[in-house]
Amino acid sequence: LHCQRDWYTKGTCTTEKCLTDSDIRQAFYNNEQLQDLLLLTGDHPIVCLDCSFYWGCGTTGTGLNKFGEALQHIRKELRQEREKSKMKPNEESSASSTTAGSTTAATTCCACSN
Repeated sequence: LHCQRDWYTKGTCTTEKCLTDSDIRQAFYNNEQLQDLLLLTGDHPIVCLDCSFYWGCGTTGTGLNKFGEALQHIRKELRQEREKSKMKPNEESSASSTTAGSTTAATTCCACSN
């Protein structure tokens, strides 16, 4: 996944923290293709290679990676919802969670554009 370096300050946003998990979640819940891409990452960590210390890994790699964390949380929710929708009502209580596999060791998104 790629995004512009200033994606988090578009519109009325004046600080990096104003984009919330619910904003990110809404973008994925409104786009099935994005959902499929996110689920293809399996259980691998998602690291946003944005220069932002808050949203990405920062310029030194020590950033908070809040965007990557949000994507991982949304991925877990999507997986649970899809598994639940596949089950019949009497299967819900006895089902165990399953995860999709992936061939990559890590998933990255965004890129610093200096």
